[in-house]
Amino acid sequence: MINDLLQQKFAHTLDEDLIAEISEKGIFKRYKKNDIIIDINETLNFVPLLLTGDIKILREDSDGHELLIYFLEAGETCTMSLTCCLDTTKSKIRAVAEKDSSLVLIPVQYMQTWFHSNTSWRNFILQSYQIRFDEMLETIDNLAFMKMDERLHKYLKNKAMLNDSKTIRIKHRDIAEDLNTSRVVISRLLKQLENESKINPWPWHVSGPLIALVMALLLYFEKTFGMSSNLKTMCAIGGAGKFSDFFKFDWKEQIWSLTVVVGAIMGGFIAVNYLSNDSITALNPETIIELKNMGFENSGATLVPNEIFDLEVLTSLKGISLLIIGGLLVGFGTRYADGCTSGHAIAGLSSLQKPSLIAVIGFFIGGLIMANFILPLIF
Repeated sequence: MINDLLQQKFAHTLDEDLIAEISEKGIFKRYKKNDIIIDINETLNFVPLLLTGDIKILREDSDGHELLIYFLEAGETCTMSLTCCLDTTKSKIRAVAEKDSSLVLIPVQYMQTWFHSNTSWRNFILQSYQIRFDEMLETIDNLAFMKMDERLHKYLKNKAMLNDSKTIRIKHRDIAEDLNTSRVVISRLLKQLENESKINPWPWHVSGPLIALVMALLLYFEKTFGMSSNLKTMCAIGGAGKFSDFFKFDWKEQIWSLTVVVGAIMGGFIAVNYLSNDSITALNPETIIELKNMGFENSGATLVPNEIFDLEVLTSLKGISLLIIGGLLVGFGTRYADGCTSGHAIAGLSSLQKPSLIAVIGFFIGGLIMANFILPLIF
């Protein structure tokens, strides 16, 4: 198998006799995605030839921050490791498997012997040095002359080319580590690229009809859904019927509503971990400034602001007071409106219910009052 892979990837650069010798004397290794193949300060006694997969080569500063130097594709070798082997010095780079990869590791003594005795090997090494040198110059140019948004766009194009796909599944944190910047910066720049139509998430004309299709199926099967109704059901399960007739009902008849809650939890998990691109909320710059004046940092960078939902804040006197008052208001509003935003705004409006329209108008008015008058008083 090793010989076949070597033939596929290196037949255009190495002669058949050398490929046979590499197959015989090389050590075949497999690595999983994110495995470290070569680490910083590691003593190297082999030269890697990449047979399948991709590898990223990283440098690390004194604070432990990493910077991507270049990618290796199948049919290539890492010249930084060649230098370390020739000089018997420790590695100055970290090589990480970008995806599941396989390599053949050539003991250093054979590398040196072949360099003097085999023309194809010598040419391969010298060409590799030239390619990596050009990539190093390009990296320096990128750092010196390109803005972060340009570097990010180029990084994404290189990733798409490596994966042979326009769809890239990667966390914002991982991009930030490769480009030696913060996740917040990457998230904002990705939103900027999205607005410039350089990257494309699901467009509204795809997600909108999918939501409409789900609602049509629910109406067809005479099903509705809402989240607040489950509060009543969970109270009934907990025995609240002993204290109030409002909770005296057979909660087992509400299995569908509970199924919706379980589905929402599962859907949220799938969306965050497999379908999300971690994009920050695109807030109006004036809104960001106003929120910052109230004490909210990095507005839009997280789903909910840490200044309200951080555990330390929630356990403070102010946090507990807000929870109690907010809980009472939500309970009163839900009972008075006979539903919440999801039930009225999605299920109710889809079935053309007039009470739902009135409720949704009330939600918007309440939101405007909260945002413009009550929130500034609290914070």
